[in-house]
Amino acid sequence: MESEVWRKINSRSLKRRKVLAGGLVLGAGAASSMLVGCGDDDDDTSGSTAPAGGGTTPGATSAPTVAAPAKPTGELKMALVTLGDQSSDPHKQNAGNNLPIISSCFEQFSRVAPDGKLVPALASSIEESADHTTLTIKLRPDAKFWDGTPVTSDDAIFSYQRWVGTKPPDTYANSAIGVIDSVTAPDKDTVVVKFKAPNTLRMRWAGVFAPQGWNIASRAYYDKVGEDTFKKIPMATGPYKVTANEAQAFVTLEANEQHYELKPGFAKIRMDIVPEQSTRIARLQTGEAGFADGVLGPQLTTLEGDSKLQVFESAATAKATVYFHSPADSPYSDIRFRKALAMLIDQEAIIKALFQGHGTAAPSAHMFPNADIWDKNMFPAQKYDVEGARKLLAEAGLGNGVKIKINGYDSSSVQLIPATIVAVTNLWKKEKIEAEIVQTEAGAYFEKYRAKTVGDLAVLGSGSGTNGEATLNTYYATPAAYGAPIPQAIQDSIKALAGEFDEKTHTQKAQAIYKQIIDEQWSISFPYSNSIWAARKDKVKAWQVIPGNAYPATFHTMIPA
Repeated sequence: MESEVWRKINSRSLKRRKVLAGGLVLGAGAASSMLVGCGDDDDDTSGSTAPAGGGTTPGATSAPTVAAPAKPTGELKMALVTLGDQSSDPHKQNAGNNLPIISSCFEQFSRVAPDGKLVPALASSIEESADHTTLTIKLRPDAKFWDGTPVTSDDAIFSYQRWVGTKPPDTYANSAIGVIDSVTAPDKDTVVVKFKAPNTLRMRWAGVFAPQGWNIASRAYYDKVGEDTFKKIPMATGPYKVTANEAQAFVTLEANEQHYELKPGFAKIRMDIVPEQSTRIARLQTGEAGFADGVLGPQLTTLEGDSKLQVFESAATAKATVYFHSPADSPYSDIRFRKALAMLIDQEAIIKALFQGHGTAAPSAHMFPNADIWDKNMFPAQKYDVEGARKLLAEAGLGNGVKIKINGYDSSSVQLIPATIVAVTNLWKKEKIEAEIVQTEAGAYFEKYRAKTVGDLAVLGSGSGTNGEATLNTYYATPAAYGAPIPQAIQDSIKALAGEFDEKTHTQKAQAIYKQIIDEQWSISFPYSNSIWAARKDKVKAWQVIPGNAYPATFHTMIPA
C-alpha cells in the first residue's frame, strides 16, 4: 500500500504529468505509455525524467503490457555514443553519461514506476515528522546485494557520507550539506534523516530526487576491494550487475535473478562505445548491434524506413538554455537587448532543419512540460518576432550593430547544441548582432560554469525535470553550482519557496518566479529536443522507459523478441 509520504509526493508531482502519459514501447507506430526526467553531461539534474514511446507522442493510449520471460534470456548488444568515464561509482559521478550503468545497477530508497509514480525501492516505508524536519526510513528486509549479503542502514549511511565527503563536492552534495543536519542509524534497518529546517524539497533527499547520495552500495565490499576496483566493478542491489568494464571499449551487465522485485528480460547486456553515428547505424543494420542511441539527424529517415528496425522516441526530454553570465555589463544589462535576442530565434525553423521535426518550441525559462508547475497558457513558447526585435534594438541604440560572445559545448544527452548555436548566431547576424562562438570541451566548460567564470552568454543543457522548485534552485539560484547570476530579489523568492508547505500557494509562487524570469528575460531558450533510440525488431520486443530520461536506461524493462 502506498504510504502517506509517497502519496503526498505523487499527488503533487503527477498532477501535471498525468496528461503526458507515455510507457511501454512496442516498435515503430505502437502506442507509448509513460513520462519522468534526468540530467545533462555535467551531473544528474534537478530531479525527474520524461516520456519514451515508439513512434508516438505523449498522450497516446497505453500499450498492452508485455510480460518479461520467466527467466532472463539471450544477450543484447548495444552501440552507445558514450558512457563518460565508464565509472560504476554513483557517489563520484563526473558526468551523466554513465547513467546507463548506474541506473541499471544501483537503487535508492524509492524509484519511479512505469506509471510515473514514486514507489518504494530499498525502503519499505518513509515517515515524515509533523514539523517537516525528520524522515524515518525503514529498509526492506528482503533487499540483498548481488553477493547475497543484506542491505543495512550502515550501507546507506556509508553511501551518503562517501557522496557528501567527495572533494570538491558536486552541486547536489553541496545542496544536501546545506539542508541536511544529520543522517543516523538507530538500528540496522532504520535510517533517520534530520533537516536543518522544514523544507519542501525534503522528499528529494529520500528518493530518486537525490541523484547520487542514496544509491546504496555495499560498505563491506568497498572496504575489501578498494576505490579503483569499486569504480569498475561495484557491489549493489539493482536488476543488473557489472561483470566487465573495459575502458573506452565496453561494459558488460548480467541479470540479477535474485532481485526482490524486478525481473530483467535479457540475461546479458553488452554496451559498446561507438562514437560515430554512421558506425552505430551500420551495426544495427547488419545485426552486430541490437540497440543504438544518438540517432537524431538526417539518417533517422533511413532508420524509420527500415522494416527490420524500430524507433523509440521520447518527447521533450531535454533542452538547452542560454543564460546571461555578465548581466551587469552592456549590452546584456538592457532588457530590450535581452528580449531582442530571444525574439530573433526561430525555434520552428531550427526544429525542422536540425531536429528533423523531432522537437517542440520552448518558453524562455528552463522548465519542462512534465513539471509540477507547468501551465501551457501561462508559459507559451518563446515568441519569434523579427520586427519587434528590430524595434527594441533601435530603442536600445543597438540598431547599427553590436558584438557579443556565446559559450557552448557538445552534449550526448541534449541534442545538437553546437549546431543550434551556429543556427541561432546566424539569425542574430542578420540583424547586425555579431556573436563570437567559444566552443569548449564539456568537462572544462562545466568547471568554468561552476566557477562562475564563463562570462557573457553561456549555454547549459539538461534532461527534463518534474520538480519546478528543484529546477529553479539548480539553474537560477547563484549559490548553486549551475545557478546563473540573476537579480537577488528573484533568488530570495526562490529561497523562500522552501518554507511554503501549502501546495496551492507553493505552486502559485513558483509559477510567479518563472513568469518573472521570462518577463525580465533572464534566460533564452533553444527548442525542446526529443530523445530517439533504435532497436532491431528481432532483438527487442518491448521497452518500458521511465519518462523524461534523455539517457538510455531502465534496461530491465527490455523484453527479448
